[in-house]
Amino acid sequence: MLEVSGVRVEHLESGESLIPEVHRWLAGDDFDVLIIDTLPRGLLGEFIARERRTATVLVHRDLKPEYADRANVQVAVRDYDLVLCPGERGPFNHPRLIETKPWVLFDAEDLLDREAARSRLGYEGDRHLVVVCDATDPMEAVGMQRIAGDIRRAFPNAVHVLQASLESTWPLMRLHRGIDLIVGAGGYNTVHEARLTGTPLRAIPRARLYDRQERRLRPSELLDDTDLPLVVARPATVAFTNGAHFAVECIEACVAQ
Repeated sequence: MLEVSGVRVEHLESGESLIPEVHRWLAGDDFDVLIIDTLPRGLLGEFIARERRTATVLVHRDLKPEYADRANVQVAVRDYDLVLCPGERGPFNHPRLIETKPWVLFDAEDLLDREAARSRLGYEGDRHLVVVCDATDPMEAVGMQRIAGDIRRAFPNAVHVLQASLESTWPLMRLHRGIDLIVGAGGYNTVHEARLTGTPLRAIPRARLYDRQERRLRPSELLDDTDLPLVVARPATVAFTNGAHFAVECIEACVAQ
């Protein structure tokens, strides 16, 4: 168990012991609301036939129909008191479904200015700064390294290319004002953080178990393995709405009922 600033994170082993362990944890802990992200049944069905002690909220992200169309998943969704869609309308229906703006880690006033962001990224020159995101899959990581090299060779005097890593640049959103182009995959955070901050994005839709990245990306954001993105100076970041604040209000109202 890890506890930091009043937030407790518990690690539960997967396997046959997971379901009874989750049920024991839900029955014994003192909490006001149970919030489940993405999978209404849980990974192994651990939230089915649970004891109802508190309000329950589902964070409903877009899901592949192969999962969403299962009858037992649809039944599980009906059991929630509130369903929130954070910037993307998922396939489920619910009498208390609320769509919000995308949820991100920071508000506009939390972002570093261009000079401070570039200093944090380790580059203080005047070239366009391209950040190529890392990947956990080895084959995807090799492809991103190749793209980074291709951009360097194509624009040798115009751009500085930085290969981001989770350890050195997370959370990247706070540094967006210093970046002229992000190259990465089409995951939820990468895409919505870039759109909200006005940071140009070119991304490759990756195959994922539940996530439909090809559906999330706009045609102007797509990057394949053969073309190179156009690198230009980024526009100024304007004020944006972080849907997380409204989501908290919705959850608090659900708990208060």
